[in-house]
Amino acid sequence: MIVYTDKVRTSDRCLPGYEFEVLNELKDCSNRCDSNCLKHTRFLFEFDHMSLEDQMKLLRTRYDKLCVRAVFSGSKSIHFIIQFSDEHEAFCAKWYRKIWIALESWIFRGADTQCKNPARLTRAPDAIRMENGLKQEVLLSKPDNFIDKYLNKLVPKLKLEARGWQTDEAIQKMKSEQYTKSCELKNHDGMCRDYKAVKRYLETRFPKLKGNGVSSSWLFAAVCTCLKFRDQKSLDEVLNKARLEHWTEHELDRVVKNASDRR
Repeated sequence: MIVYTDKVRTSDRCLPGYEFEVLNELKDCSNRCDSNCLKHTRFLFEFDHMSLEDQMKLLRTRYDKLCVRAVFSGSKSIHFIIQFSDEHEAFCAKWYRKIWIALESWIFRGADTQCKNPARLTRAPDAIRMENGLKQEVLLSKPDNFIDKYLNKLVPKLKLEARGWQTDEAIQKMKSEQYTKSCELKNHDGMCRDYKAVKRYLETRFPKLKGNGVSSSWLFAAVCTCLKFRDQKSLDEVLNKARLEHWTEHELDRVVKNASDRR
């Protein structure tokens, strides 16, 4: 069931004032929780810190070949939706957030990380944005433009089989006290670059923007990982990258102190 909402009420019809649509189909209109999702095949990407002109350029030159739909929000962004066919429902349901992260890293770099849940609200096509009266115009509509054909390229390209999409047994091994202790006792000079938090931070551009918690959260996670494994070389790389992205020495000292206290 496709569900529309004004953030308070829900309906299976796009009524006046219902300017949002739940990204994936729900089982019913009782709630908008992720647990009530019937399907998990749609993924939403939105840019808060990119000009509308640049987003339109990306839509015309690249995203039009990947998206099933793109809707103007009625303000400063475009809501891009990528979709797998229903035959991949079980796969998407199991790995939803990891797939979103993979797609963001590969295609939609810099997208708003708050969009990575299956019941996320997106702007309803052709509805009116109540705060300014602008139409949420459909800029692209290709209902059968599934991304299935890129699945085989997506997994090996980002090495998800070896890291993000590990078996439950491998994850438990990573979390075990014995494994953690053995890592801490060894000299892992430079090894932390292979760990998710550090790898993500070093390979992704995180400009320090006012009100942006993404750069600070990934920086803090990377510093914590380096300190945990006593990897000074990787820590230096992380801090040098942060300096290039306009973090001050005072701010970095505070990040390192907070990370040390957390240990």
